[in-house]
Amino acid sequence: MALHGTKNDGGQVLTKRLAKPLVQRGDVEVKKSGAVTSTPVVEKTEDGGKQPVVPGGSFGQVVDAKLPSSGGPVQGAQKPWQTRLDPTKKSDALVVAQAVLAVMSGVPADILTEPTRSAVLDMVNGDGGKANDAAAMKRVYARCMASLNPEAVTEALGKLALAANDAAHAVVTAAPHKDEVPEGKGEKRDWHRTWGLRLLPDDDPAFRDPAYLVALNQESQGIRATTYEGRTSITSAREKFEEEWQKLAPNTKLLAFADSGSDSVSLCFQLATALGRRRLGDPDAKPGMAFFSGSYGGGRGLASSMNFAGWGRGVSENKEEFKLPAAVSTSRNPTGDELKRVQQEEADALLLIELMATDKASPIGAIFLEPVQGANSVQFYRTEFLLELRKLADKHGLPIIADEVLTGGGRTGRFFAYENYPGFAPDFVVFGKGLQTSGIAAVAREGQLPTQKPHEFDLGVTTAGGDAVRFLKGAQVMKRIREGGLLEQSADVGAYLLKRLREVQRFHNVPADASGMGLLLGMSKVDGTKAEVSEAWGNTRTRYLPPLTLTRDDVDLVIKDLLRELPSEVLADLKARRERLQKDLVELPEIKGMPEDLRTLLLEGAKNRLPIVEAAIVEKEAELAAIRAKVRS
Repeated sequence: MALHGTKNDGGQVLTKRLAKPLVQRGDVEVKKSGAVTSTPVVEKTEDGGKQPVVPGGSFGQVVDAKLPSSGGPVQGAQKPWQTRLDPTKKSDALVVAQAVLAVMSGVPADILTEPTRSAVLDMVNGDGGKANDAAAMKRVYARCMASLNPEAVTEALGKLALAANDAAHAVVTAAPHKDEVPEGKGEKRDWHRTWGLRLLPDDDPAFRDPAYLVALNQESQGIRATTYEGRTSITSAREKFEEEWQKLAPNTKLLAFADSGSDSVSLCFQLATALGRRRLGDPDAKPGMAFFSGSYGGGRGLASSMNFAGWGRGVSENKEEFKLPAAVSTSRNPTGDELKRVQQEEADALLLIELMATDKASPIGAIFLEPVQGANSVQFYRTEFLLELRKLADKHGLPIIADEVLTGGGRTGRFFAYENYPGFAPDFVVFGKGLQTSGIAAVAREGQLPTQKPHEFDLGVTTAGGDAVRFLKGAQVMKRIREGGLLEQSADVGAYLLKRLREVQRFHNVPADASGMGLLLGMSKVDGTKAEVSEAWGNTRTRYLPPLTLTRDDVDLVIKDLLRELPSEVLADLKARRERLQKDLVELPEIKGMPEDLRTLLLEGAKNRLPIVEAAIVEKEAELAAIRAKVRS
């Protein structure tokens, strides 16, 4: 900011700040070689006197600086006496910190204005004015932190990281990967989300947080590597993840981390063995883990032995003896013959668990279930069954492990899908995908037995305490979910989307079997639609996994523009058009100053179009009534 000087009645100089240039003008010369130089920093006052600048002094202030005796707006280069930099003032410190970073990355200090230039030279003095090596940068950074407002320095780093991130993002989005975002489809139409790996849009504001980007850079470069022993500072990536996790899941305790959801599920077999041996009182027993038919499990390791698609056959152990009837339905509230089928499978599953729990030759140590079978056509359990399952498990001291790799993190409208079944809670949850980090957590609930709680070393030990970058990403995702109210939003928008998908099915005269929990939805594929949303394979049904930031307006655009225009929407548009025409017929004659020929033309047009619109409304109402009658029958 420059100062404009005026005098009051007492002859005192009053000042007000004016905008100043960042780069000097008038005393900067660009030579043919491309080098940028400046004239010696010796300024003249308005009475002709000269003011020498102290090289590397206190933020470039001049010796015995004199204020101008009078003043108009200062033109050209900023003069040293026109402003002072306060190192404790965040705004001033931010300017210097940003300038230091620019100079250390190669920008000539000569092009900076005073007093910023001298302040920067203070910081880089002795290190050549550029980042010769990491040690030089470290020394400059230390001087910045010692001389400037630390918050301002951190903010400057964050803004620099944000600029680099935006530039990189622009390059990536200019040529999206064909398998992730098909041509012509934006984030709001990408309902594949890399098999549910991405809960948020790639361009979500959460990923442009400067503090997050600085921490991400630090961790990715190994500056703050997370170790088995852990760290005491809250800046630890793992601690940031745990802090955000506890805010959303306060009744849980993180136990172990793995590289993927499949690896975490494979660890569950080890957990079942440890807990089973404790329940049986036999350290040499080899208990298995009961699981439901239709489970995904995983794509590698022991987890693949449960995979309903058979991906683990030939490379994994055969676990068929521990398989239970599916006991699920594509409807959350099955009726009629579907209800009878589900109830029979529920009874069979409970009976088998009773037998497995008491089998001495081939016992079980845990029960594994997916609260929603997401990969297998998006299918659900009945709450009544899960409550009976909980009672039976408690009777025998068996822990229940819930696989929330796909469903955890708010996709179903709650942080965990099991929370959508009132009164039910597992003993452990497996998480991954959208939370960016995979692992296992214990769930605290009333009435737990010792054989349903984790003990030290049940999951083994490892020198790897998890991936620091994934921890930071996961923490940032959870922070966005919590602060943005995305749990509530996904529940609300998911219910609305489900309603609209059923409208589409009815329009195409197919059973309205769309079902879902929050923003995890499935439906029979409808032929003849203009569907251009990305979808995830879901066995026999289309599976939709929209981003948690989806809004009702986004849903309307997808339904209207991408699936097909519904009769109800056409009817609403026609009625709105009729209302506008009727309004024109009333208001046009009253408008003053309108040329009569124009008024006549508009009135005749409205009169001619109104009966056409009226006839279209009658036709569309009849069409819609026929569709509704067909659906009811």
